[in-house]
Amino acid sequence: MSINDRNYLVSNQDDRSYQLLLEAIPDIMLRLNRAGVCLDFHVPRSVAFPLFSAGVDWRGKFLWEILPPHLAAQRMVYVERAIVTNEVQVYEQELEVDGHWQYEEVRVTRCSEQEALVIVRDISARKYAQIALQRSEARFQRLAANIPGVLYQFRLSLEGEASFPYVSAFSQELFELEPEQIYHNSNLLMNQVHFEDRAKLWESTRQSATTLQPWHWSGRMIAPSGKLIWIQAQSKPERQADGSVLWDGVILDVTDRKVNEEALRRSEAQLRQQAIDLENTLEELKRTQAQLIHSEKMSSLGQLVAGIAHEINNPISFIYGNLCHANDYFADIFDLIHLYQKHHPQPHPEVEERIAEIDLEFISSDLEKLLNSMRTGAERIQDIVLSLRTFSRLDEAALKRVNIHDGIESTLTILQSRLNQDYQGYKIKVTRNYAELPRIDCFAGSLNQVVLQIITNAIDALEMAIQNPQWLAHHQQPTIEIYTERVDAEQVQIRIIDNGVGIAETEQAHIFDPFFTTKPIGQGTGMGLAMSYQIVTQQHHGSLKCRSMPLQGAELVVTLPIRQIEVQSQLRSHPF
Repeated sequence: MSINDRNYLVSNQDDRSYQLLLEAIPDIMLRLNRAGVCLDFHVPRSVAFPLFSAGVDWRGKFLWEILPPHLAAQRMVYVERAIVTNEVQVYEQELEVDGHWQYEEVRVTRCSEQEALVIVRDISARKYAQIALQRSEARFQRLAANIPGVLYQFRLSLEGEASFPYVSAFSQELFELEPEQIYHNSNLLMNQVHFEDRAKLWESTRQSATTLQPWHWSGRMIAPSGKLIWIQAQSKPERQADGSVLWDGVILDVTDRKVNEEALRRSEAQLRQQAIDLENTLEELKRTQAQLIHSEKMSSLGQLVAGIAHEINNPISFIYGNLCHANDYFADIFDLIHLYQKHHPQPHPEVEERIAEIDLEFISSDLEKLLNSMRTGAERIQDIVLSLRTFSRLDEAALKRVNIHDGIESTLTILQSRLNQDYQGYKIKVTRNYAELPRIDCFAGSLNQVVLQIITNAIDALEMAIQNPQWLAHHQQPTIEIYTERVDAEQVQIRIIDNGVGIAETEQAHIFDPFFTTKPIGQGTGMGLAMSYQIVTQQHHGSLKCRSMPLQGAELVVTLPIRQIEVQSQLRSHPF
């Protein structure tokens, strides 16, 4: 009887239907006797079997003429076993064909005491899929074992029951719990959550379960040993067929980062408080200075300024003395961060994203500059205190009747080195336009300091102007003009004019305020014109005004009384 004989497998069907059914079977079928002779066979046209060809007749051939000897011997073992036991024998075999492995499933069924039917099916696709899956699982297991965190699946049923279908082995190191312990009792892990963080944890979980949005949570846990752990968890939820929600995610240990952040926050808080204290001190100093400027007695001004300077020294010394410690603390923190990066060179992508977001490298390089800037600021305040003390001693000189032109000339002599200096090919030109003036009553040393301050500011303004392309387009030479004139019978004026870049209108109202300066940071204390204003208005009962236009320069006008009222009677009896 032939396999292709319609009566062998089916009956009462037309030949065409039978042939279609037979051709639809994607398996090789062999009928073998106990001696290993092929009695009949069927090879499907739709499936390629490398060792069989549909055009070759294998009837009457021994099995080892068809298959490699070791496969033929193996198959005959199962043929004999099927005939003897009358049980279907199933096994798998593999063979290499043209450099590729083919996997086959072989089923052997007894036909009679001397014959068996062998059905061979190509299972290569399934086997390769299994191999790929095994490799993928192996890679996943290696990844899970090497990630410095816990990979997990968390399930929340419709009834609100929580479970962990999967937890990676890192749970033992992080939570001091084996994965199997968490599988069997999820409460062992959930109970480690710090009691202050549990409400937030469950609220975020419920919200994620409702919206199916990615879940993110950061909080504290307490391990069985009592160790406090900061973790950061994130996962993606998915609704299951039974209505439950399953999250796939990762839990990272961020304890070291939290400790470093807390230390950094404390240091920043201390620095902010110190800055606030310094700002308050400076504001208080400004208010006090404003009161001193309007004080009628210069002797009491010296005492007040000395007291203020003493009070400023305390917080400034505290800040200045602690800057070196702050620098050491930050150095230790960044050493710890670099050590963490050394031992964990490939952090989680979110960590890398956060590092890029805050620009950790820039913070590390800029912090030293920030501390140096604070140190420079503290030193500048010390200089300001010294200026205040000098300012408070200006009334030591006696009131005299002097020629103000002599004072102007002596000031120009002192500034001669700066006036003769070459500024990118330019030299400052000074023109004098003196009128015939009487001698005036003044504190000569103080008035000279006013002139010195105004001319110095004019030189600074011209230095800046020379570097301004717009200014260079309209001027050929930096110039300072000095005018003196008698305004009326009781007053004289000194006008000092420069052709620099000028002073903005919004700044003109503040140039005589204490600590206000238009110079770059580190080049001015903001006390020069404030001191000059007090000398002119308080000591000499005159006025000091500023007129300026952008790119047209500035004009400082000093108006002084010829005679000081309180000494007029004395000077009448001792004329020069």
